[in-house]
Amino acid sequence: MAKSNKKFITSVVDVEIHEHREAALTQLARRSRGNRGQPPMIDRLRVATIFTDRLETDGIPFATARDSRMNKEVRKWLNGRSEQTPDQRKSRRKKVGPDAVQNLLKQIKKICRLKMRKRPSQTTTNKLHLRRQEDTD
Repeated sequence: MAKSNKKFITSVVDVEIHEHREAALTQLARRSRGNRGQPPMIDRLRVATIFTDRLETDGIPFATARDSRMNKEVRKWLNGRSEQTPDQRKSRRKKVGPDAVQNLLKQIKKICRLKMRKRPSQTTTNKLHLRRQEDTD
């Protein structure tokens, strides 16, 4: 059996956050369907989101500036992926610049870093209900 050189990056976020992101990305893809022009790179956005989560857990703060550590790491990773592609077209092998990565990070921030209003958990609701009952007794 041949050995695979593929690396897997796993997502390190909660299921709620992951589902919220997937819904936002699906909505973005649905909105662009049927329109003219180049479609948005949803798959690259999805993979870059998971990669930035991994970088954050490794201690690199999330930042969108073109000279930030996050920008440099994501750019290095994207350029490494473009070198390994079997596609010989120039557009697939071209180096990604800091401004393109900054735009990608801003999209990630806009779509995926939105503050989710968390509903109180069931245990919190039960505790509040019990307190109210104790107050009335």
